[in-house]
Amino acid sequence: MNVAGNCNWSGGTMTGTGKTIITNGATLTSSNAQISFGSGSHDSRVVISGPNSRWNVNGSLTVGQGGLSQLFVTNGGSLFTAGCTLGYNVGPQFYLSGPNALWTNNGTLYVGQYAVSAFLSLGTGGFLGNSGSIYVGWQGGGDNRLLLNGGTLFGAGLLDVRWGSLDRKSTRLNSSHRT
Repeated sequence: MNVAGNCNWSGGTMTGTGKTIITNGATLTSSNAQISFGSGSHDSRVVISGPNSRWNVNGSLTVGQGGLSQLFVTNGGSLFTAGCTLGYNVGPQFYLSGPNALWTNNGTLYVGQYAVSAFLSLGTGGFLGNSGSIYVGWQGGGDNRLLLNGGTLFGAGLLDVRWGSLDRKSTRLNSSHRT
């Protein structure tokens, strides 16, 4: 699916092999959303790229509940979520990088809730603002990874690495929550 203008998506599930591209200043708005849901899902990909290209998920976003998936926010693209799970059962890959790439998550962020090998990369120019806690490897599983590689991570809650790793390479890490 290519989104070239404004689009409201009342559904929420992407399954099977497929790619959604939001570019050229387009806006996609949805309630809750799932990328790769169900055992038949594989190779699902969402790309948000270019100035003013955005996806507004007014509820929670789940990536990798049943199949392999990738999510890219690059070069001026924006993602707004009210909570996010990267890797409920299967480890997805999420790349946030490039000038003015923005992700605002107004809730808890799980990088591997029950999954193994969930991966979030915050590259040069990317900014992740998170109002809730961030958990890397919430329940069981391992090898979940948060790679901070040149972007900015701002968190208002707890950063808790349980079943995985936090790799920091020239990234600005700020938190208003101190423990």
